[in-house]
Amino acid sequence: MRTSGLPPPNLAPKPILQPQAPRVEVPTTTVAPADGLDAAPQALPLDDGGQWIPAPLGHAPELSADFRATPGRALLSTVDQARFDTGFVGASNAQKGQMLAIVASPGFARATREERHQILEMTLAFRSMIYDDRTASQGTLQATTPLGALRLALDLSVAGQPRLLAPATDGKTALFHLYETLTHPLNPAVAERLAPEGPRQLVAGLLQEIADPRRIDQDQVGTCTVTSVESFTALRMPGEYARIVAGLATHGEVTLASGLKMTADVNGIERMQTGMRTASERLFQASLMQYANPGADYWSDNNGAAGFGRRSNLSELPTFWKILSFIFFPWAIIASLQTYHVSDGLTHDQMTTAASALLGRKYASTSPALGMDEIRRRVGANGSCDALGVFVSINPFIFGVPHTGHLLVISRIDDTSTPPALILRNPWGSTTEQKPGAPLPNGPLGCTYEDPSAGLIRVPLTPQNIDTIATIFLPTP
Repeated sequence: MRTSGLPPPNLAPKPILQPQAPRVEVPTTTVAPADGLDAAPQALPLDDGGQWIPAPLGHAPELSADFRATPGRALLSTVDQARFDTGFVGASNAQKGQMLAIVASPGFARATREERHQILEMTLAFRSMIYDDRTASQGTLQATTPLGALRLALDLSVAGQPRLLAPATDGKTALFHLYETLTHPLNPAVAERLAPEGPRQLVAGLLQEIADPRRIDQDQVGTCTVTSVESFTALRMPGEYARIVAGLATHGEVTLASGLKMTADVNGIERMQTGMRTASERLFQASLMQYANPGADYWSDNNGAAGFGRRSNLSELPTFWKILSFIFFPWAIIASLQTYHVSDGLTHDQMTTAASALLGRKYASTSPALGMDEIRRRVGANGSCDALGVFVSINPFIFGVPHTGHLLVISRIDDTSTPPALILRNPWGSTTEQKPGAPLPNGPLGCTYEDPSAGLIRVPLTPQNIDTIATIFLPTP
């Protein structure tokens, strides 16, 4: 059976990443915490997206004794203190507040001297960048700055570590991989596909997802399977998520936790102008889709279409050249009408392949009854599955509409309600436009929003809904 990769209904688009002229900075704003996470940036950064090359120090300004006593500043080396002071003097008031919050963060104090230097350079690199909420969005999160995301990644923790300092499977931190990507050129083929976005814009988006993985979503593309794996990885293993994206972006390939190699799927990366996902989301999702199904070509064109199968060579030509082709080469009309879309999603076996390789543990699919019993056995009644990594395929997901398969992350089984319910993390992402308890449009029978800001929905385990659960994917003990 195939999970079709059901995209969300056509909603107002999320803000997109687009270079523009600089504008006045605004203070960071957040929404109420949920799931232990503060709000993170939702739109995408402006400014030159090239790699960050630290400028020469120059003459450091003379600042007051009170400023020199700023908490956290003394943790910097003498040279870095001078760089911080220079950057601080040239910053806006909003930027100054964020810079001070970063060095005063408990996470900053836990960092090593070298890590503090890297955090400082990222602070300077992102100082004049903003997440521009220009367009009507799904209201997922408030507009803010990469500096705000950097602070959140230092303040919020996972497994007792600040999210920014969480280790990857290579023993290096999320910060290390972010900084390496920021200060090095991208793989040429990846860079061409992501252009005009460059290292700074890619890292700014990746920083969003490290700070708050709830913002990760599939947009209007049929990647619910790999997006669910992506959101779980970023939530529980932010260091590993940063390592994977960094490897794909700078080297064009990365060795996964399983020891197997995944290559950046350049043809599958949606170009910036056709979608609303960050560069890191588009790169990760396309590459994992292709990895899981190597026998077919996963691609994305300039018109926002994506999927497995053969595509016409004319699909990406500008309209003018298509017309000329039709005039001088009539056979091109037939070629242009050829189906270049076979399927959106992954089969259950392919989903198992993707999860097993990426997370470094063997996954198996099981029946709904056995799967839910095993979940209860491992985490207890009403226990959280967030650390377990369990996925569920529902088909049809839209009640009464066949062939609308969808894959989601199981957060927990609520056995306190009647009937019991699955609390699921939806790869359609988070929203602040809905309230808890509101019905989910285009979902299972009786499905409601559990925590919209966290992307959580509630699916009651009625007989009708149980019949639509195709399989549950569990890591083997």
